[in-house]
Amino acid sequence: MFIDPYGLWAWGDPLPQGVVDFSAGFGDTISFGATDWVRDEMGTNGAVNKCSSAYRGFG
Repeated sequence: MFIDPYGLWAWGDPLPQGVVDFSAGFGDTISFGATDWVRDEMGTNGAVNKCSSAYRGFG
């Protein structure tokens, strides 16, 4: 488990945008928007595409 035999992914590499959007939408849904507020306060909400189908699947 969790093995990358070719060494193609390293910690710190950016995640695919769909993963970011899906995770944010899921978190925003189960936290009733609290995670959206936290991202706003941290200044990291720009990384989430709230118009994507991955985000709207939950949001």
